[in-house]
Amino acid sequence: MRISILTIFPDIFDSFLNESMLARAIAQGLLTVQAVDIRPFSDRKHRNTDDDPFGGGAGMVMLAQPIVSAMEAVAQGARRIFLSPRGTTLTQKKVEELAGLPHIALLCGHYEGVDQRAIDLCIDEEISIGDYILTGGEPAAMVLVDAVARLIPGVLGCVESAEDESFTSGFLEYPHYTRPREFMGLIVPDVLLGGNHAEIVKWRHAEALRITRERRPDLLGEEATRLEKRELHLLWTNADIETSLYMVIMYATNSMAHRYWDEVTVILWGATPNLVAKNDAIQDAMRIAMNVGVQFSACISCAERYGVVDALRALGAQVVPWGEPLSELLRSGSPLLTV
Repeated sequence: MRISILTIFPDIFDSFLNESMLARAIAQGLLTVQAVDIRPFSDRKHRNTDDDPFGGGAGMVMLAQPIVSAMEAVAQGARRIFLSPRGTTLTQKKVEELAGLPHIALLCGHYEGVDQRAIDLCIDEEISIGDYILTGGEPAAMVLVDAVARLIPGVLGCVESAEDESFTSGFLEYPHYTRPREFMGLIVPDVLLGGNHAEIVKWRHAEALRITRERRPDLLGEEATRLEKRELHLLWTNADIETSLYMVIMYATNSMAHRYWDEVTVILWGATPNLVAKNDAIQDAMRIAMNVGVQFSACISCAERYGVVDALRALGAQVVPWGEPLSELLRSGSPLLTV
C-alpha cells in the first residue's frame, strides 16, 4: 500500500515513520509512506503557501495553487483525503475501507484553514479524528496512517491481534492480564488460568459486552442488535464456489469462536451441497467449525439433485426444505451476510 502525506512540515514524520511497527512494515516493503513538502510546488517567488483571507478575519489561509499542484504530481489515482475537524469522524469501519485501497493521499491543513477551491478541485473526502481542534493536520495524519497500516497483511505479527481489538468486533475490547498472578492485591480472574479455551472465550465476550454497555452504549445500536440474533445465514455469491464456501466457513468459525453471535448457521444451497460431499478440505473445515458450534443446513432439493443427502447427514449437516426463492428469504427478516 502507498500513502502520500501532503504537508508544509514533512520533517515531523521522520521519527514517526522510523520507529516500531511502521518502520518494519516500510523496511519489508509492505507499506510505502511519502511525506511530500507542499512548499516547492508554490509558484510564488518565496515559495510561501499561505495568504490573508478574503473578507478579513484572524489567521492565514493556505493557498489553493500549491496544494492542487502537489496533488497533481503525487496523488494520481489515489483516494484524496483532507484531514479536517468538519469531516466525517474516523471509525474502524472507515479504516478497514482505506486499508483495502492501493493508494491514499492525505492533505494536512494548517493556519486558519485551506482555500475552499483546493478542496473542491482535488479532495475526495474530509475526515476528522474527533471533535477537537489541533494546530495542524499532521497529528491526525499520523493517527490515520497508524490505524490503516496495522490492518495491512503482514504488518502485525498475529492476525488475531487486529481482529480481537476494540471496534473490530463491534464491541470494546476485553481486559488483558499477564504475570504475576497477583499484583498489589489484584488477582487475575481464575477463568484465564484454567486452560479451558471455551470458557475463556465466553468470559472475554461477556467482558467486552459489559465494558461496551458501561462506556460506549452508543455502539450497541442496530449493528450490535444484529450480532445478538440467534441465527446468521451465510450465503455465497462468488463465481469461485470452492474459495467462497471455504471463506464463509472460516468466517463462521471465527465468529463463533469469539462468540460474536449466539448461533451461526451456514446455509448450503445451489451447488455447495455437492462440493461439501466431495471435497475433503471443505469437510475438514466443516468439522472444525462444528467443534465451535457452527451449524450447517443444506437445501434438500439441491442435495437430492446431486444425490448427496446421506453424505451430508453423515457429516452432521441438517438437510431440510430450503427451496423458497431468495426474495422470500430476504422478506423473512432473518439477518443475512452475503459473501
